[in-house]
Amino acid sequence: MCSSYLFGGNDGIQLDYGYLFYGETRHRHRVVFNEKLRERVIYLAERMHMIFEQGITPIAIKNIKCKNCSLVELCVPELGRKRNTVLNYLTELIREMEDEITGD
Repeated sequence: MCSSYLFGGNDGIQLDYGYLFYGETRHRHRVVFNEKLRERVIYLAERMHMIFEQGITPIAIKNIKCKNCSLVELCVPELGRKRNTVLNYLTELIREMEDEITGD
């Protein structure tokens, strides 16, 4: 909605805000169209294209927003958390081994 309005999908109509409607929760969220939002949309679009071109799949981090997301089964944010846990475990294990070798 934001990118469509901000980049020409407004058919010449001046709007200061729009609404996103979440069907499952039946809640409307007001979105103000301003320069800060426009810059954020441009930044995110550029980043999305860069990630796509590089073939990178970002690790999903589970948070409160996942509860209402329709893609949670495809995204599987729990795996991102587990991967982070394994990384932390291995990092700590290596640090402990280095401390044993150096006598710290």
